[in-house]
Amino acid sequence: MSHFGKIVFVGGRGGLHSVGGSFSGSVDNPDMWEPAADLLEVEGGFLVQVDLPGVDASSVEAVIDGQQLMIRGVRRAICPNRSKRYIHMEVPRGEFGKIIGLPEPVSAENCQALLRDGVMEIFLPYDTRQIFAITQLRIKTFL
Repeated sequence: MSHFGKIVFVGGRGGLHSVGGSFSGSVDNPDMWEPAADLLEVEGGFLVQVDLPGVDASSVEAVIDGQQLMIRGVRRAICPNRSKRYIHMEVPRGEFGKIIGLPEPVSAENCQALLRDGVMEIFLPYDTRQIFAITQLRIKTFL
């Protein structure tokens, strides 16, 4: 079974926003946690790897504007009812956000995103034309 979230690539320099409205929240929000991420240069572009164990792909959104990638979403609590309670909690829950600066422009046309085994990978190919376009991709995950 596969589940899908979305990744939205927005051209221009007007700030980070999604196609459907403003990109609410900020990594400056003290209530948001920030996932660990790696940015690798690979053949043909960049690969972003974000640690998101326990996060459903349908609750993740990523936006790229120029040379910034912003990822946000929600990790739900494991104990949603009152009959259970945390004794010790280290894994952050709730809203998260991450902004990653990219060293070069990327092409939205061939970007790909996959969430599998708790790691989201986003391939961002180089933009040799440096033309920004709006493109929406699905984040694939397999359970």
